[in-house]
Parts: sequence; structure tokens; C-alpha cells
Amino acid sequence: MLTRLHIVDFALIEEAEIEFGPGLNAITGETGAGKSILIGALNSILGGPINAELVRDGADKCVVEGFFEFAADDQQVTRLAELEVPLEDGQLILRREIQRTGRSRAFVNGQGQPVKKLKQIGSALVDLHGQHEHQSLLDPKLHVRFLDAFGNLDGARDVVARHWGEYHESTTRLTALQQERDALVAEDDLRSFQLEEIRQLDPRADEESELERELHILENAETLVHNSLELHDLLYQREGAVYEQLGQVRRQLDRLIEIDLALGSQAAALEELIYGVEDLARYLHDYARKIEVRPGRSEEVRERLEGLRALKKKYGGTLEQVLAHARQLAERENRAGALDAELAEAEARR
Repeated sequence: MLTRLHIVDFALIEEAEIEFGPGLNAITGETGAGKSILIGALNSILGGPINAELVRDGADKCVVEGFFEFAADDQQVTRLAELEVPLEDGQLILRREIQRTGRSRAFVNGQGQPVKKLKQIGSALVDLHGQHEHQSLLDPKLHVRFLDAFGNLDGARDVVARHWGEYHESTTRLTALQQERDALVAEDDLRSFQLEEIRQLDPRADEESELERELHILENAETLVHNSLELHDLLYQREGAVYEQLGQVRRQLDRLIEIDLALGSQAAALEELIYGVEDLARYLHDYARKIEVRPGRSEEVRERLEGLRALKKKYGGTLEQVLAHARQLAERENRAGALDAELAEAEARR
């Protein structure tokens, strides 16, 4: 599984690369030859403790890389999959960089990972122990796996694990749906009340500004009628009105044109002005006739505005927010109706 160990500036080692072959590999040597340093380097990429003293004198950092290879049917592939460790062409590269400051960085297949991830992977791949260290045989969490392997039950274990995962997923889904339904039932009265209150008034997003404009006109209807008719008379109706005076201007301009034809271009502008005054006077007269003094309508608009403002105060700062809240209430109401079918399906799957 471990095929190569590459070490740079680790302890006394400037650079070393060790390749491992199939079967038993033994590293031998006299005391002080560096066997413990190799074990320490391997331990570092398995998430073991480190310190700044591991960096060789004169170097800024040390680097240790371990290369692992797996067969397609290797049980370790399954264990790595459980740890969400992807393999690239059946290979895994663990890397540890230790800075002179004592800080370190860990990498799995070139991607930065927390050191605890190396520790999880290391415990799944390598049983590293010394004279006073625990062996994996003494780890109770691994006893069931050893028993399954001894009884040749790995396949059956995977089937049970898959079924358990499906059961757990369905149970979790069922619990979530039940909690959602309970929450919807608990808020049912409040949701219904709020939705009915908004639907009863049935607001429109741009309604408030329209009502305020209408109310302002209604409150000043008499002034609008009186002043519009007064302007109509001033422009067109009374003696000496603007229209009449412009007629006098036109007659005098006609006499001037008889003397100097160059003034003829101004006659058309004067005609437009006269027509404009006549149109404005007619518009003001019609406008005054259309305005109705309706005290009852003013009260209706005020009540409507008060209702809209009460909704805004309860459910949002604008009518758009009130309408959005109503849509959310309606969606939750529809959701409550659809939950029973989802609960029945989740119960059946479990």
C-alpha cells in the first residue's frame, strides 16, 4: 500500500526517498542510523504531533510526502470512501509541510486539509506503534471489523450498512416532515387569521398613492371647481377675457401686415396662442363639471387608507411586503395540505 516515502529537510535528513515493494519491507541499521527519524517522518503525514525542531538546521521548512496505491477490490478503498477521501487512479498522496515557526500545513492529493483529516486517514491506513504505544488490536472500535473479516462477512456487512443507511435516511425524512407538519398545525389559526385579514381588504401594490391623490382632490373639490370656473371665465367668458383681448391683438396685427408682409410669419404663432387659450378654457370648464363633491366618498377613502396602513404596520413597511407575506402564508397553507401524502410515502419507505 505504501509505495514511496519522500523526505526533505526533516531532522537530520537533507533529502531521502524510500520505495517499498510488495510483501514485507524491513528497515534495518545500527542505533543512530536514522530509523526513528523515518518513522517520525511517516508519523507526521499520518497526523502525528510535530514541532519546529523537526526542521533541519539551515532550512525554512521540511516536507514529507507519502505515496499510497490501492487495488480496485482493496477494503481500504471502502474505508477511505467513508471518510470522503477520493482516489486518483487508485493513488493517494499525503503531504505535510512543517515551518520553522512550528506551524504546519497538510495536503491530501494536493488539496489543503486540516491535520485531523490526516489523522483520520492515517488511522485507516497504517497501524503505527512503538514499544509503549497502543496497537489497533486494542482499539474496541475496530473489533467488529476484525470479527467481520474473520467470518468473511464483509459483503453482508455492506448490505446491512446500505439498508441501515436507507432506513436512517427515511426515518430522518419522516421526522423532519412530522416536525414541519406540527409547526404548520401550531400556526394554523394565526396563519388563517392573517391570510383572511389581508384577503378581505385585498390591497394592490400601488393603491395607497392613488387613494391619497383621490382624497386630496375630494378634500379640495370646492376649491378646484371654483378656481377652474374662475379661470375659464378669465380666459374666455367674461368681458375683456384673454381670448377677447387676443382677438383684438390679431386684428391690429392684420393691419400691420397690410403695411409690412414680413410680419405675416407672426400671425400663425398668434393663431396657435389663441387656439391654445380656447382649448385650455374648454378643458377647465369640462374639468369643473366632472368634479363631484362627495363627502361620503372622502370617508370611504380615509377608512381604506387606515386599513392599508394597519396592514403595513402588521405585515411589512410597504404594500408590496404585505402582498409578499400573503403569498408566503398561502404557500404554507398549500404545503400543509400536501404534507399528509409525503408523510404516508415516507412511512411506507421506512
